[in-house]
Amino acid sequence: MKTGYLIKRANAEPLIISQFQNPKTSESWDPMEKFRWDTAETPQAGEIENIDRTLFSQIDAGIDRWIQDAKYFPRLFLSAGAFLVIYFALSFAVRDPIPVIDEFIAGAAGAVAVWFFMEKKARRSDASIKRRLELKQRISEAEIVISHEMSGIENWIDDLGSLSVLEIADCIVRCNGSDLKGLELPAGDFPKLLFEQVSLRIGKLMDQLPRIEHARMDTDANIPLNGFLVQAGQKSPSDLVLLALAVKVKEIASVS
Repeated sequence: MKTGYLIKRANAEPLIISQFQNPKTSESWDPMEKFRWDTAETPQAGEIENIDRTLFSQIDAGIDRWIQDAKYFPRLFLSAGAFLVIYFALSFAVRDPIPVIDEFIAGAAGAVAVWFFMEKKARRSDASIKRRLELKQRISEAEIVISHEMSGIENWIDDLGSLSVLEIADCIVRCNGSDLKGLELPAGDFPKLLFEQVSLRIGKLMDQLPRIEHARMDTDANIPLNGFLVQAGQKSPSDLVLLALAVKVKEIASVS
């Protein structure tokens, strides 16, 4: 059974963390595997519908990616073949004052048309539709599990979010005697999936992780890094809290 995680945040949209968030992993999705949600409290009816819509969209994006990867070379060869056939057919059949140009444009247009026709056909294939429906059915049947670890994570996020941007930055880099609070993580793939979700959301901030890890081990304050985080936090405090969560999760679970 695969587990997804729902994290509500006081001043931002909830975090919906699951195996379906990264379309690059779609090849490994198992339509027969059951699914469940770990959450601090039972979602309301409207919240469940919004969560399902989000995951349905992620599943569609992932299946599209899976189809594109699986059918890439057949589409490439057929598109190239269409280009060559049209190019040489027009070269021998049509005489024009400016050779090559017309044939090249017509061949390229034909190749593009074949490419998109095959892609559209693959998306509507029986295998694609079956896999979409099976995965979405698993989501619709998902079990809701109340977890005290998820409640603790929500409280951790809310407590950190109540601080000023400067105080959050100090906690992240262990400056002025500040530090991030301890955190209990749920079992399973939570660290890996959380890290992936945060990387997808705030990739540029996550690029600073090596500097942050070094700063947290150093006794001297890293003023330039602290200033950078403060500036980033002024634009989006919730992103800074997400970064702090990723730092703490990686520290606890040694996520690679």
